[in-house]
Order: sequence, then structure tokens, then C-alpha cells
Amino acid sequence: MRPGMLYSLFIRGKKAKEREKIPWFVKFAKRAGRRYRGKVKEYPKVAQALDFLGWDVSMREYNAAVSRAMVLGLGLGIAGTVILYMVSLTLSVELPFIVVLLPAMGGMYFIYHVMSYPVRAAEKERMRALVYVPEIVGYYVMAMKVVPNLEKATEFAAEHGRGRIAEELREILWKTSIGIYETLEQALDDLAYRWGEYSEEFKHALMRIRASILEREEAKRYVILDKALSDVLEGVKEKMILFAEKLHSPSMYLFFLGVFLPLLLIIVLPVGGAFADIPVSDPLFLFSLYDVALPLGVFLYSRSILSKRPPVYTAPQI
Repeated sequence: MRPGMLYSLFIRGKKAKEREKIPWFVKFAKRAGRRYRGKVKEYPKVAQALDFLGWDVSMREYNAAVSRAMVLGLGLGIAGTVILYMVSLTLSVELPFIVVLLPAMGGMYFIYHVMSYPVRAAEKERMRALVYVPEIVGYYVMAMKVVPNLEKATEFAAEHGRGRIAEELREILWKTSIGIYETLEQALDDLAYRWGEYSEEFKHALMRIRASILEREEAKRYVILDKALSDVLEGVKEKMILFAEKLHSPSMYLFFLGVFLPLLLIIVLPVGGAFADIPVSDPLFLFSLYDVALPLGVFLYSRSILSKRPPVYTAPQI
């Protein structure tokens, strides 16, 4: 492939990336960074996540976003708590303590959400990218079986593959052509070790694909390539089996939180209210407990369980 074609392939991927919707965090950080004059603290993990995501956000803008989130979260949370307390005094209604503190807890969650958003978004993007690992390795194996040339196989996988790994393949092709990497093997080694932290089977598959070039006999080369693909598929299968085995305890806790605990509270609350003089029969208290606190807890805990699921499928874009 000519350098001009390589450049067009790389630019096509860049333009597709630029057409994507700008994340809300980038807009929020850009606005906050315009008037920020505070001290800039370095967060290596956040900087690595921002670099991985390709977001145009500096550490100064990240610090500005966190500072603004703290001001907004604490300000709105305290204001909401004070307003609820004043309303309860004005209307002579005794609001439950948890209801009064809901705005403050919401403000604290907003602060945590902004602070941890880049790292969580990077982890989510990495997990999503691993969906395409078997597909990319399959393209490599197909190309290597036809023509045992690593450069042509990388071009084929980069052109037909999807996800962030395919984008990085297009990028390393361009960097190799302009001399940033001395050889394509060096670039693939860097890619394999960078993604090996999240997919060990992908790193081993790339190593086997590289090693297959050294094999002179076609039959043995086919065996190595088939082994690379089968190991990737076996790794996906093992991750799903391991995830299914680890679902026993979380599913029991989720059942307890979403089914058993509400039934238990129906029995315990009247008894506790009778002895402790707590207004558990108040409609607002029951609404905040059964329609806000418990559903929110079940939703957050179920999302936490599903976030650990190995990515094996991505929905098609219609």
C-alpha cells in the first residue's frame, strides 16, 4: 500500500472519530477551564484515561471541572436540604431525615461522578473495544493464510476491523510509514503489551501471528494461526464461564435487596415504629423508602454487577 493510501486510511478513521458526538464532560471541562485560576494537581491515572479516550482535556481543565462540580454539588445540595427543612417547618410537616438529606446526597454523588468519569469512561471503552478482538484476529488469520505478509495482514485487519483496536492499527500503520516506529513488528509489540493488561489472549494471538511468519512449512503455519484464533475464542468462553460462576453471591444479594428486604421491612417497620415512636406510617416516608431508596439501590447494584460482564456482543448500528 502506498503512503498516500495509508494516510487516507488514517485520516478516514480520524474524521469518523471527529464526527462523533462530543462528550458532555469535555464541554463541561472546557467551560470550567475558561476562568479557572486555581492550583493544578496532576493525576496520572486520569491523564492516562484522557489520553486513551482522545479527549482534548488538559489537567488544568480537569481540575477546573472538579472544582466547579464541588461548588455546584455542595451548593445545590445544601440549598436543597435547607429548602426542604424550611418547607417542613412552614407546613408543620415532619419530613423523614432521609428525605431532607436527599439533595445533599445527590450533590455528593454528582461530585463523585464528575471526578471519576474519565477513568470509568476509559475502562468502559476498553471493555467495549475487546468485543472486536476475535474479529480482528480472524481478519489477521485470513490474510496471513492467503499471503504470509504481516504488513498486508495488518492493513487488511485495520481496514475491515472495528473498534478502538482497529483505529490503533490504522494509526501504527501510518506511524510506521513515517518512521515513528522502526518496524511494524515493534509497533505490534507495543500494541500487544498495551492491550495485554485487558486481554491476555489478544497479546498471545498477536505473538503467534508474528511467529507464524518464521515458519516455512505451510501446514505448520496454518496450525499456529488456527491456534491463535482458537485461543482468543477460548479466552472469551472462559471469561463468560467465570462470570457466570461469580454471579451466585451477587444474585443472592440482589434478591435480598430487591425482594426480601421490602417484605421484611413491612413486618419490622410497624413494630419498630411502635416502640421507638418513629412515623413509619407517614406516606412521604413510605414513598421515599419504597419508591426512591430501594429501587435506586437495586438499580445501582445491578449496574455494578453488569459492568463486570465480559464484552462478547455489541448491538448493530441501525
